[in-house]
Amino acid sequence: ENLSEEEIIQQYRDCDMVSFVSTYEGFGMPIVEANATGRVVITSNISSMPEIAADAAHLVNPFNTEDIRNGVLKLIQDDVYREKLIENGLRNCKRFDANAIAKQYLTLYKEIAE
Repeated sequence: ENLSEEEIIQQYRDCDMVSFVSTYEGFGMPIVEANATGRVVITSNISSMPEIAADAAHLVNPFNTEDIRNGVLKLIQDDVYREKLIENGLRNCKRFDANAIAKQYLTLYKEIAE
């Protein structure tokens, strides 16, 4: 609570994995933040999480503890898979860059204006 932006970033860097197995989200910002800091993510296969995570997180059923457990173990035990998700995450977070989004809106507005 009441962490500065720098402290939040440090918390991501200090962890090994981000578990964001939520049952409801409007937007999964912790997924993008974890991706940007090079942390592997396990998240829900419902709500907006699959769209936000794309191929940059391990998706699990948030109502199934065995599925969550198996997902965590896979991320711990499978180095190749974990590194691939981290690599995908570093790419994925670029989709949510403020400048990129602003350019998309500008393009859309120009199309509408024509």
